[in-house]
Amino acid sequence: PRARALCAIGARGVSLRRLSLPAGTKEEFHQRLLLQIEGEFPLPPDELAWGWQQLGVPKQSNGEIAKQELLVAAVKKEVLVDYQELITACGANPVFTLSALARSCLCPQPPESYVMLDIGNSQSELTCFEKGVPTVSRIIFWGGDNISGSADAGLVALAQTIKGSLAGTKLFVSGNKISDEFTARLTKALGNGWQCERLEVMGGEGRSAAIAGLQKCADQDGCPLLAIRVKQSGGTTASLATPEVKKWAKRAVLLVAAVL
Repeated sequence: PRARALCAIGARGVSLRRLSLPAGTKEEFHQRLLLQIEGEFPLPPDELAWGWQQLGVPKQSNGEIAKQELLVAAVKKEVLVDYQELITACGANPVFTLSALARSCLCPQPPESYVMLDIGNSQSELTCFEKGVPTVSRIIFWGGDNISGSADAGLVALAQTIKGSLAGTKLFVSGNKISDEFTARLTKALGNGWQCERLEVMGGEGRSAAIAGLQKCADQDGCPLLAIRVKQSGGTTASLATPEVKKWAKRAVLLVAAVL
């Protein structure tokens, strides 16, 4: 059997929606979900790579049809197609999910509402969780290159961005250049009531909080992954296990014509 390749993608271009749909048969539910996605996102489902995750159990009140809460994530299909082709050509089946969800598996006893900040070199990823569900994940142009003893003004601006994103007081920080000294400075910039905790990740080349979170999910099956799938126009999962025969046939015809 082909191995699974767990792949974490960043927040750039990803949209998150929390939807509520009436429960029903599998076919009815799928059709309602497609209609809801078409109404919520700027592109039709066939042009998106998207996935959903069930939140809790269906709720029913006053004799009404039970409704299911869902978290839906979507990104332009073209963002993932090249990665899927590359990984499939290596003999594995890629499973895409959000980096923020992978990193959240590392948070020790997180509260219902909290913020995660993953710091890169020149930019970072800020994700807000409410009741354990990510509501927004976005890129901010502040990174590890800004961490220095003279960057207090930038640190204050970063703290304002974090505080304006969610009415919570818990922040989990990850990144290669994060130290306890930086965490203390950021806690001070955030002000009273805020708690800032650094996620412990084993260092080394190719190691990150997202990869560590994926590893934990794979080893312990402790975090359900929201799988983002690349679909074809017909609505089925794209199968890239074999070469695209039509594309190569066209190239062969053109080559023969050129030779003649």
